[in-house]
Amino acid sequence: MIVNDGSPMAERSEFQGLQQVDYDLSRSTQPSFAGDGLGLLRTAMNGTSYTRNKQIHTGKIPSKMCPHCGEEDVVPHRIFHCAGFNDLRTLVSEPTWHFLRTQPPCTHLHGWMTEGTAARG
Repeated sequence: MIVNDGSPMAERSEFQGLQQVDYDLSRSTQPSFAGDGLGLLRTAMNGTSYTRNKQIHTGKIPSKMCPHCGEEDVVPHRIFHCAGFNDLRTLVSEPTWHFLRTQPPCTHLHGWMTEGTAARG
């Protein structure tokens, strides 16, 4: 079932494409996640700030720098570049990385699949 009610959030740069969200497909793999992985997926999907560039505004984080590698901590950095997660990135196949890089930000940054994703992937 395709739900096109992500339009208000699609105005945020990291959520572009959300107006074409396929809610059922986006949630279809969640039962296979372990508890900690499911928690992180939910955090990413709902837009909760888990990187220092956003958390610094709480006044509880001393800098915008990534605690894992020292680079500026933003979502694309954590997913695609942070040396602290290199071992996890090696578990993902190159075709999957290629597919993710061709998807809108709501998909490659936050895990929301869009209409037609299943047919493309």
